[in-house]
Amino acid sequence: VLYSLVCLLVRLVKLQRSGTLGPRPLLRLCSTSKRRVAREYMNGKHTLFSTLCLRVHTAPAAIRSRPMKLNQVTLPATDVPTSVAFYRNMGFELIVDSPHYARFKSTVGDATFSVHAVSSTARPSETVVYFECESLDEQVAALEAKGLQFTQGPRDERWLWREARLLDPTGNVICLYSAGENRLNPPWRVKT
Repeated sequence: VLYSLVCLLVRLVKLQRSGTLGPRPLLRLCSTSKRRVAREYMNGKHTLFSTLCLRVHTAPAAIRSRPMKLNQVTLPATDVPTSVAFYRNMGFELIVDSPHYARFKSTVGDATFSVHAVSSTARPSETVVYFECESLDEQVAALEAKGLQFTQGPRDERWLWREARLLDPTGNVICLYSAGENRLNPPWRVKT
């Protein structure tokens, strides 16, 4: 029993420190003094009695409502060193390099993406990775000057983005684009 209570206390402290509980966690009390324990906990007066009487359950709705930020996309690579050279030539910063895996930092912000070794991929690739550029035409011209070949030059698309496309060494489609306000606020955006 003492071991279970200690484990419960450790779990409670870890959850509180990680912020998972939030200011008012969903509680189930295992004592007959439910009001006293809840009042002590909510008022920040943690006695040994109130702490040991709590069985903490995180609320699934609270977990789902926490913000998420897309940060990492991993692409297959049949030749990791060739893919590393390709993405470095595009201007991305290499931050992890191993024979089977490489990760790059975006040139703007803190987003990352990676490549991992695979023996084969589906052809043609159905994966498209988009990199936003402020001045797309200049970016394409600079990359072409470095020897990169585009399968589609800069053009205006019907969804109001300007896009250019090329393939990485594995055949993954890379789309450089400029969308301005239409990236997040196209005329057909869902009304909330």
